[in-house]
Amino acid sequence: MNKPVSEEKRIPHNLPARIQPFVDREKELQQISQALLDPHIPIVTVTGMGGMGGIGKTALALEVTYRLLEQGWFPGGICWLDCRAGDSTLEAFLRTIQVTFGLAPTLIAQKE
Repeated sequence: MNKPVSEEKRIPHNLPARIQPFVDREKELQQISQALLDPHIPIVTVTGMGGMGGIGKTALALEVTYRLLEQGWFPGGICWLDCRAGDSTLEAFLRTIQVTFGLAPTLIAQKE
């Protein structure tokens, strides 16, 4: 499952600081990692978690993300969108992609 990344190649990301120490969630870490790395899922993977506040959802998500980053997965980059900030619109997501990766994503509306 490890994909080493050479020292000179850095994966772009906008992750907040890692929450330390992180302990006792190995089963959940493995389940989420497997879901993100499932070869049957499309290239762009969006994964979410739910539950009451204060149980460590953000810490768990960050730990999974940092571990995969360190292993060299998702070399195109990792985009972290904090929906708690109140601006979880598609425009906010596209702005985050633009800032993080230096890209200019375009929103294409489909006619029904």
